[in-house]
Amino acid sequence: MTGLSLAAGWATSISYTLEIYFDFSGYSDMAVGLGKMFNIDIPFNFLSPYRAVSITEFWRRWHITLGKALSTYIYIPLGGNRKGLTRTCINLFLTFLVSGLWHGAAWTFVLWGVLHGMFVVIERIVRDRKLLIIPKPVMVFLTFLIVNALWVLFRADGFLQAAEIYKGMINFGNIGILQLDTVVGASTGINFPVMIDVFYLLGFEIILMGVVFKCKNSAVRLEKFAPSKKELYFAAVLFSIAMLCLSRQNVFIYFNF
Repeated sequence: MTGLSLAAGWATSISYTLEIYFDFSGYSDMAVGLGKMFNIDIPFNFLSPYRAVSITEFWRRWHITLGKALSTYIYIPLGGNRKGLTRTCINLFLTFLVSGLWHGAAWTFVLWGVLHGMFVVIERIVRDRKLLIIPKPVMVFLTFLIVNALWVLFRADGFLQAAEIYKGMINFGNIGILQLDTVVGASTGINFPVMIDVFYLLGFEIILMGVVFKCKNSAVRLEKFAPSKKELYFAAVLFSIAMLCLSRQNVFIYFNF
């Protein structure tokens, strides 16, 4: 993947940011639902993580079970926050380094974990010393940008591929909206007119971003779960579509971890 325009670079990164969210969140919700069928309460693993106001809060909302495991078996045994700010920051950094290694034996995963650890440490220092007061919407936006940028490292096959995407994301000399056609065309294998591909991708991402930031998450919906007949019919249609697609092999992203 070389020579990405600004639009293509951001579309590529945001597409994966949305893909891993809906893939892993949906996979976890399925586990919760299947558990309910057998009267087993499985904890929710996601609580709208992209609405977090900091990287620290992001990790309280994303992959909650992994966060609890790392806290129990790494952070707390190292001393947690009981030995002063400096030691707390070191413990946080080491915990996120382990998180990177847990996801895979590749330097991209290690750097991904290290950078998350660095941001968490910076936030801890800023919070303890009360250095910044920023409006919540701005913090949500900045946090999302950081998470989105770091997902590039998580997904890339290596540093060279990640660098190409990052170059596209800051390629302000080439907006290149029409290059989105190559991004969509490469994934679908269908030669639609250029503008149809562009509107398809942008429209789809806008809709999904609306779901991420505006819709109630599964945990909130379950508290007041009382399906109407329309919702039951809609669920039946979705179930039928799912049954028709059983012949396809769509492996969940986190099956790799």
